Amino acid sequence: MLGQKTFLSAILLFLLAFFSPPAHSQITVTAIDVGQGDCVLIQSDTHKILIDAGWGYNDVADYLAGRDIFRIDKVVATHGHADHIGGLVGVLQRKDVDKVLYNGQTHTTNTFEKFIDAIAESEAAYHEPSRGESFELGDMTLKILHPERSAADYEGHLHDMNIVVRIEYGDFAAITSGDIEQDRELEILESGVDVSAQVLELGHHGSSTSSHPDWIEAVDPELAIWQAGEDNQYGHPHDETLSTLERLGIETIGTATHGTITITAQSDGSFEVESQRVP
Repeated sequence: MLGQKTFLSAILLFLLAFFSPPAHSQITVTAIDVGQGDCVLIQSDTHKILIDAGWGYNDVADYLAGRDIFRIDKVVATHGHADHIGGLVGVLQRKDVDKVLYNGQTHTTNTFEKFIDAIAESEAAYHEPSRGESFELGDMTLKILHPERSAADYEGHLHDMNIVVRIEYGDFAAITSGDIEQDRELEILESGVDVSAQVLELGHHGSSTSSHPDWIEAVDPELAIWQAGEDNQYGHPHDETLSTLERLGIETIGTATHGTITITAQSDGSFEVESQRVP
């Protein structure tokens, strides 16, 4: 009799294990402290996206190596300024990158030339995305909010054609802004794309040239992140931006005061925030 009960118990445990829902998954959105620069790493159970990588050629590659990250599915270079693409040189040289998304606009700096050389010498595919495109990465979707077209023939300011992306994971969304400025934020709103998000990485390191009140209200984030260097010469983030966020009741956190910031998000839209240090 005891043997029969043991057998039945084993069958019950097997059935419970077989029919139980899968373990609850999550994604992390990490604003890596790269000083006066931008770098955001998004990770799910199966895929990784790196958006910009600060100044230092090997800083972010070293950070990834320290966390046993050797492959990146999508690298997004928002625009050609060195404080965004410098660290992508080391990433492309030292990591297995599946695809690079860049707006196509040329620049004249040595860092930009090294960035282009690193793409050419890597095995990564290359693509110039435009508004409306989306990329499925397992349970995540990367959507392009800006620019509306390739910037390969654009001769204006690099910020004008900066790539803005919306990361979707179930009911959770986060937007990374790069150095987009107010006129282009309004252009995105006029296009009618969905810009709602629980988390917003503020444009241009929290500068007053970005974060138009209409843009912030449309995104309606629960948390705004700014990335800037401690005691930087530009005064980022600017008081005007912080005042807008305070008026709208939006919690704000920055890498200069909190170091690397990691958001752990669930598919139901909830999330938790951890930082490297507390000011």
